[in-house]
Amino acid sequence: MLAAEGYQKLTDDGLEPLPAPRVFDALAVRMVEAGGVACSWGKPNTDIALTVVQIGVTPPDDAWTEALAETGYVLTDDPVARAYSGPAEPGSGISPIAVLTDGTLTFVSAPTFATMLAPAA
Repeated sequence: MLAAEGYQKLTDDGLEPLPAPRVFDALAVRMVEAGGVACSWGKPNTDIALTVVQIGVTPPDDAWTEALAETGYVLTDDPVARAYSGPAEPGSGISPIAVLTDGTLTFVSAPTFATMLAPAA
C-alpha cells in the first residue's frame, strides 16, 4: 500500500510491523468490515503507531463518498489530490487522511504517509 519511500520512513522512524492491525477510526473500521486490508506498524515501548487500510472501490464511488461525510471526513486535497481530512484524534490531535482515487480508498492514520502511497495496481 505504501511506496518504497514509505516503508523506508517506517524503518528510519523505528516502526515495526504489528501482528494485528490497530483499527479504531470509524471510517477505517467500515473499510475493514467491507473487506479492506489493514496493516499497522508501531514503535516498540511507545504508543506511536501507523495504520493503513485500503479497499477497492468501483466507480461511481458514491457510497464511499457518503461514508467519508458520515464519519466526519472533508475533502481538502491536502496533502495530496483527492485527500479527505478526518476528525482529529483526541489524544494526539492528528487528523487521519483518506485518499479516494479511481479504484481505491486508502486510509492513513498519519497525514505524512498520504504522500507516500503506492499507485493502485
